[in-house]
Amino acid sequence: MKNQPVMLIVVAVVSVIVTVFALDWYGYLRHSTEQDSVYLAEFNLIKNIPGQEQFLSHKTAPFLAYCAGGYLVMSHQKKPGVAGVLTYRNKQPIPCKASQ
Repeated sequence: MKNQPVMLIVVAVVSVIVTVFALDWYGYLRHSTEQDSVYLAEFNLIKNIPGQEQFLSHKTAPFLAYCAGGYLVMSHQKKPGVAGVLTYRNKQPIPCKASQ
């Protein structure tokens, strides 16, 4: 009975491997692609202060924002199909009003 702890460890490791394989085989595990992993983090809000000069770059960003379904949606102009709802902290969507 000296091998019982070793057998318990082997059975536990094999059980985890078989479980992960089965979950992947039946599609319960989702593997992200490069398109799913777009992270848009470098945005700044420039506050309009009357009488204060503000300087912006003449070169525009490769993103396009528009209102869809009442929320602000952002897409990448150079990579078709890469779009998503713009969110704030804790995945709170940013509402918008469609222009009249």
